[in-house]
Amino acid sequence: MSGLLSWGNENAKKPSRGRPWAAWGRKTDTGSAGRPSRQPRPRPRGPLAENTRRVRAATKPNRAAALTLKRVRLADLKPHASNPRTHPEPGSAAWVALKRSLEADYFEPLVINSGRTVASLRNVIVSGHLRVKVLTQEGYTHADAVIVDYTEQRHVEVMLRANNQSGEWDERELAALLKDIPSPDLELTGFDAEEINRLIGEIVVSAVGAETQSRLDQKTPVECPSCHQKFTP
Repeated sequence: MSGLLSWGNENAKKPSRGRPWAAWGRKTDTGSAGRPSRQPRPRPRGPLAENTRRVRAATKPNRAAALTLKRVRLADLKPHASNPRTHPEPGSAAWVALKRSLEADYFEPLVINSGRTVASLRNVIVSGHLRVKVLTQEGYTHADAVIVDYTEQRHVEVMLRANNQSGEWDERELAALLKDIPSPDLELTGFDAEEINRLIGEIVVSAVGAETQSRLDQKTPVECPSCHQKFTP
């Protein structure tokens, strides 16, 4: 009975079929399928527009610090020719300690230059010279590595900073490398100004001393005609 009464009531709400009109945007001319054409909604202006921009800016994804990892063959890797780090002998306490650390967990990957910018640096080690030696001796053939693309100067800067944590240096090799790096970039190596000045000063003094001694060695002793003693003028 109620159904019949509602059927005759023109103001009664009729059941909708399909999507409601509001889902199609504004009501305009219908398309070929008998549905209203979708129109873009007007953009907000004034304070509402400013709030909308702020919300969108706040919801943008954060930047990610990414690494390029690749499994490399250890036999293809080459040490840097000027690496100033001295390495312990196989079987020494430092060697055994690193060996046990690598056996327990390989958590610090090697860093290898791809050589895309400088072809001669292809597969040259940036960080991990000693780890490559230990892994190779222990029978490993491959290792996961971080792949970078560095120029020669950038390669040396990162190599020095990576090695400036523990171990011992060949200070003459180290000073020679530091001397060739421009002053603004020296801080990227991880050494402070005092240490850099000391290392470079020592190598300069050593070079001057060696040159002076060489000149003295080249002089011919002269014999005194009175006492017959020889001396170098």
